[in-house]
Amino acid sequence: TGVVLTSSSNITQAGINFQTLASSGDVKVTVTQDSSNPAAQTVNVSDTGSTSNVPLVAFNIKAQGTAVSIDSLPFTLVTSHDGDDTTSEISLWNGSQRLGTYNSITNATSQSFNLNLDSTLVIPKDSTVTLTLQAKINKIAVGTFAQGDSIQAQLGALTGKLLDATGSAITNFNGGAIGNTQTMYSSGIQLTLNNTSAVASTG
Repeated sequence: TGVVLTSSSNITQAGINFQTLASSGDVKVTVTQDSSNPAAQTVNVSDTGSTSNVPLVAFNIKAQGTAVSIDSLPFTLVTSHDGDDTTSEISLWNGSQRLGTYNSITNATSQSFNLNLDSTLVIPKDSTVTLTLQAKINKIAVGTFAQGDSIQAQLGALTGKLLDATGSAITNFNGGAIGNTQTMYSSGIQLTLNNTSAVASTG
Protein backbone atom coordinates (compact mmCIF):
# COMPACT_ATOMS: atom_id res chain seq x y z
CA THR A 1 0.00 0.00 0.00
CA GLY A 2 3.04 2.29 0.29
CA VAL A 3 3.98 5.03 2.72
CA VAL A 4 1.80 8.09 3.33
CA LEU A 5 3.53 11.38 4.21
CA THR A 6 1.79 13.88 6.53
CA SER A 7 2.78 17.28 7.95
CA SER A 8 3.74 15.87 11.35
CA SER A 9 7.20 17.04 12.37
CA ASN A 10 8.61 13.56 12.86
CA ILE A 11 6.83 10.41 11.61
CA THR A 12 7.99 6.82 11.69
CA GLN A 13 6.15 4.37 9.46
CA ALA A 14 7.30 1.01 8.12
CA GLY A 15 10.69 1.64 9.73
CA ILE A 16 11.27 4.89 7.82
CA ASN A 17 11.74 8.23 9.63
CA PHE A 18 10.47 11.41 7.97
CA GLN A 19 11.02 15.04 9.02
CA THR A 20 9.47 18.30 7.89
CA LEU A 21 11.69 20.74 6.02
CA ALA A 22 11.79 23.07 9.05
CA SER A 23 13.26 20.40 11.33
CA SER A 24 15.76 19.12 8.80
CA GLY A 25 19.42 19.62 9.66
CA ASP A 26 19.92 21.18 6.22
CA VAL A 27 17.63 24.10 7.12
CA LYS A 28 19.19 26.86 9.20
CA VAL A 29 18.92 30.60 9.71
CA THR A 30 22.08 32.46 10.64
CA VAL A 31 22.06 35.99 12.05
CA THR A 32 25.20 38.15 12.09
CA GLN A 33 25.87 41.79 12.82
CA ASP A 34 26.50 43.71 9.62
CA SER A 35 29.63 45.79 9.08
CA SER A 36 27.34 48.85 9.04
CA ASN A 37 26.20 48.17 12.61
CA PRO A 38 26.81 51.56 14.28
CA ALA A 39 29.63 51.78 16.79
CA ALA A 40 29.07 53.17 20.27
CA GLN A 41 29.09 56.88 19.55
CA THR A 42 27.67 60.33 20.15
CA VAL A 43 24.74 61.19 17.89
CA ASN A 44 23.84 64.79 17.12
CA VAL A 45 20.09 65.31 17.56
CA SER A 46 17.86 68.37 17.49
CA ASP A 47 16.56 70.41 20.41
CA THR A 48 13.94 72.07 18.18
CA GLY A 49 12.38 69.07 16.42
CA SER A 50 12.64 65.31 15.98
CA THR A 51 15.62 63.57 14.34
CA SER A 52 14.74 60.76 11.94
CA ASN A 53 16.57 57.65 10.75
CA VAL A 54 19.01 57.20 13.62
CA PRO A 55 20.43 53.65 13.12
CA LEU A 56 20.38 51.39 16.18
CA VAL A 57 21.37 47.94 14.91
CA ALA A 58 22.21 46.50 11.48
CA PHE A 59 22.22 42.75 10.91
CA ASN A 60 22.21 40.02 8.28
CA ILE A 61 19.74 37.12 8.07
CA LYS A 62 20.92 34.19 5.96
CA ALA A 63 18.46 31.52 4.80
CA GLN A 64 20.07 28.11 4.35
CA GLY A 65 18.34 25.12 2.78
CA THR A 66 15.00 26.86 2.22
CA ALA A 67 13.39 30.17 1.40
CA VAL A 68 12.42 32.02 4.58
CA SER A 69 9.28 34.11 5.15
CA ILE A 70 9.13 36.85 7.80
CA ASP A 71 6.02 38.74 8.92
CA SER A 72 7.40 40.23 12.15
CA LEU A 73 10.63 40.46 14.11
CA PRO A 74 11.19 40.85 17.87
CA PHE A 75 13.37 43.58 19.37
CA THR A 76 14.35 44.92 22.77
CA LEU A 77 14.84 48.66 23.26
CA VAL A 78 16.76 50.14 26.19
CA THR A 79 16.86 53.87 27.01
CA SER A 80 18.46 55.76 29.88
CA HIS A 81 15.17 57.56 30.60
CA ASP A 82 11.53 57.02 29.59
CA GLY A 83 11.34 55.28 26.23
CA ASP A 84 8.47 57.38 24.87
CA ASP A 85 10.26 60.59 25.85
CA THR A 86 13.31 59.44 23.89
CA THR A 87 11.75 58.08 20.69
CA SER A 88 8.33 58.16 19.06
CA GLU A 89 8.92 55.61 16.31
CA ILE A 90 11.05 52.56 15.51
CA SER A 91 11.30 51.37 11.91
CA LEU A 92 12.93 48.48 10.06
CA TRP A 93 14.64 49.01 6.71
CA ASN A 94 15.99 46.90 3.86
CA GLY A 95 18.29 49.38 2.19
CA SER A 96 16.08 52.35 1.26
CA GLN A 97 12.84 50.35 1.66
CA ARG A 98 10.97 50.73 4.92
CA LEU A 99 9.56 47.33 5.87
CA GLY A 100 7.51 48.27 8.91
CA THR A 101 7.07 50.68 11.81
CA TYR A 102 6.43 50.37 15.53
CA ASN A 103 5.15 53.43 17.39
CA SER A 104 3.62 52.04 20.58
CA ILE A 105 6.63 53.03 22.67
CA THR A 106 5.97 53.04 26.41
CA ASN A 107 7.63 54.94 29.23
CA ALA A 108 9.62 51.85 30.28
CA THR A 109 13.40 52.11 30.06
CA SER A 110 13.57 48.51 28.78
CA GLN A 111 10.83 47.14 26.53
CA SER A 112 10.44 44.22 24.15
CA PHE A 113 8.09 44.28 21.19
CA ASN A 114 7.26 42.67 17.85
CA LEU A 115 7.67 44.89 14.82
CA ASN A 116 5.11 43.81 12.22
CA LEU A 117 6.14 44.15 8.59
CA ASP A 118 3.85 45.89 6.09
CA SER A 119 4.11 42.81 3.85
CA THR A 120 5.82 39.42 4.09
CA LEU A 121 9.57 39.55 3.52
CA VAL A 122 10.81 36.49 1.64
CA ILE A 123 14.52 35.64 1.72
CA PRO A 124 15.33 33.27 -1.17
CA LYS A 125 16.99 29.95 -0.39
CA ASP A 126 20.72 30.29 0.39
CA SER A 127 20.52 34.08 0.26
CA THR A 128 21.21 36.87 2.76
CA VAL A 129 19.32 40.07 3.49
CA THR A 130 20.69 43.03 5.47
CA LEU A 131 18.24 44.89 7.70
CA THR A 132 18.63 48.04 9.79
CA LEU A 133 16.55 49.13 12.77
CA GLN A 134 16.22 52.91 13.01
CA ALA A 135 14.70 55.32 15.52
CA LYS A 136 12.95 58.66 15.23
CA ILE A 137 14.41 60.57 18.17
CA ASN A 138 12.36 63.24 19.94
CA LYS A 139 13.76 66.69 20.46
CA ILE A 140 15.94 67.16 23.51
CA ALA A 141 13.97 68.24 26.62
CA VAL A 142 10.79 66.27 25.80
CA GLY A 143 9.72 64.95 29.22
CA THR A 144 12.71 63.25 30.84
CA PHE A 145 14.81 63.23 27.62
CA ALA A 146 17.99 65.22 28.27
CA GLN A 147 21.47 65.86 26.91
CA GLY A 148 23.65 62.76 27.18
CA ASP A 149 20.77 60.27 27.28
CA SER A 150 21.27 57.00 25.42
CA ILE A 151 19.39 54.42 23.38
CA GLN A 152 20.30 50.85 22.45
CA ALA A 153 18.49 48.00 20.67
CA GLN A 154 18.94 44.33 19.92
CA LEU A 155 17.21 41.60 17.93
CA GLY A 156 15.19 39.19 20.07
CA ALA A 157 14.73 35.42 19.88
CA LEU A 158 13.49 34.28 16.46
CA THR A 159 11.79 31.05 17.57
CA GLY A 160 8.38 30.82 15.90
CA LYS A 161 8.92 34.01 13.87
CA LEU A 162 10.40 32.62 10.64
CA LEU A 163 8.72 30.12 8.31
CA ASP A 164 10.24 27.77 5.74
CA ALA A 165 9.00 27.23 2.17
CA THR A 166 6.25 24.86 3.39
CA GLY A 167 4.95 27.30 6.05
CA SER A 168 6.47 25.47 9.03
CA ALA A 169 8.28 27.37 11.79
CA ILE A 170 12.07 27.13 11.55
CA THR A 171 13.75 25.86 14.70
CA ASN A 172 17.46 25.92 13.82
CA PHE A 173 19.05 29.33 14.48
CA ASN A 174 22.60 30.59 14.92
CA GLY A 175 23.93 33.98 15.96
CA GLY A 176 22.31 37.23 17.01
CA ALA A 177 22.55 41.01 16.70
CA ILE A 178 23.11 43.58 19.44
CA GLY A 179 23.36 47.29 18.75
CA ASN A 180 25.83 49.54 20.51
CA THR A 181 24.83 52.39 22.79
CA GLN A 182 24.03 55.66 21.00
CA THR A 183 24.49 58.71 23.22
CA MET A 184 22.61 61.84 22.17
CA TYR A 185 23.42 65.53 22.38
CA SER A 186 22.05 68.55 20.55
CA SER A 187 25.52 70.13 20.48
CA GLY A 188 29.10 68.96 20.76
CA ILE A 189 32.17 68.22 18.66
CA GLN A 190 31.42 68.25 14.96
CA LEU A 191 33.66 67.65 11.95
CA THR A 192 33.77 70.23 9.14
CA LEU A 193 35.49 69.59 5.80
CA ASN A 194 37.89 72.43 5.04
CA ASN A 195 39.54 71.80 1.69
CA THR A 196 40.69 68.19 2.20
CA SER A 197 41.36 68.30 5.97
CA ALA A 198 38.89 67.45 8.71
CA VAL A 199 38.80 70.24 11.28
CA ALA A 200 37.13 69.80 14.67
CA SER A 201 34.85 72.59 15.82
CA THR A 202 32.37 72.98 18.66
CA GLY A 203 28.76 73.96 18.24
